[in-house]
Amino acid sequence: MNKEIVYLQYEMDWLLGCLFNRLIETQKTINFFLSQFLLFFHSINKYLFFFETIKKIYIFLFVCFFRLFLDLHLYVFLIYIKKQILWEKIYKVNLINYYQKLKNKKQKTNQFSKMTFSATDLPTLEKHLAAHTYLSGTDKPAKIDAQIATELKDKKVALNAATHPNVYAWFSFIGLFTPEAQNTWADVAPVAVPVAAKKEAKKETKTDDVDLFGDDDEEDAEAEALREKKRLEAVAAKEARDGKKKKAIAKTILVFNVKVFEAEQDLDALAKKIYETIQLDGLVWNKEHKKIPVAFGVFMLQMGCIIEDDKVNTDSIFEPIQSWEDEVQSVDVETMQKL
Repeated sequence: MNKEIVYLQYEMDWLLGCLFNRLIETQKTINFFLSQFLLFFHSINKYLFFFETIKKIYIFLFVCFFRLFLDLHLYVFLIYIKKQILWEKIYKVNLINYYQKLKNKKQKTNQFSKMTFSATDLPTLEKHLAAHTYLSGTDKPAKIDAQIATELKDKKVALNAATHPNVYAWFSFIGLFTPEAQNTWADVAPVAVPVAAKKEAKKETKTDDVDLFGDDDEEDAEAEALREKKRLEAVAAKEARDGKKKKAIAKTILVFNVKVFEAEQDLDALAKKIYETIQLDGLVWNKEHKKIPVAFGVFMLQMGCIIEDDKVNTDSIFEPIQSWEDEVQSVDVETMQKL
């Protein structure tokens, strides 16, 4: 509640309290004079020369009753004014804010717009695939994915894994499906949230209470894991295209999280120690590790690698890390995907 409103409410309460005490004093005064007047009247009813005094007492009592009448009306009026002020300052403002939030929420639901893609517009494809697995914006490929992949192939567009890693990994994955399989994909129009809507959402999160376990952190972690996965897929696809693989070797993209005990722990030093300590035949590290927020200032280390299934398993990586009991709390698998 605003300090100005609190001070105003305090002043109104004080004024109403003073007026209420005055009403009580006026009532006591009237009761006292009425009792004295009755006693006096019974004692002097035989003396006619006291009529002038009785007249004055009547006038005084009339003034007291009139004062009581005015004070009572003023008291009721002040109560009404107090309620009106509180309505204007608090309840009305809260209602306006509530309906404004509903309006903003309704507008956000209508801020989705259809996107159009072109085989020659690689920056747009890269930006969209950085936040989505497929061009359709869903968790499954659609006809738009097959259409753009076919255009890239027909126009012989040169894809660079360094400048467009997400497009490179997506194109390599879509190329694994036959045309017959691509024809069975659903026709889904791609959609994306405009940048303005994202900025608006960030502004609202600043004004709201901090939620340490909210959905924003989970979505950021998922987006980081997705980008990590796409980079690893791009590296693996590039190796296959350059002819480094003479035969089909079963490989897996592994992304895992290393949780620590304290917020002050140096995660970069821990990552360097893991890279230098765990060197296995059939293990290729992705040296771009991530720091994912957990809660209360504590971060966890997210790392990725490509392993050959016949030579390396997860236990051969996790067990040495978990043996550092003073530094590591636990090691969990984030994602595993076959290449």
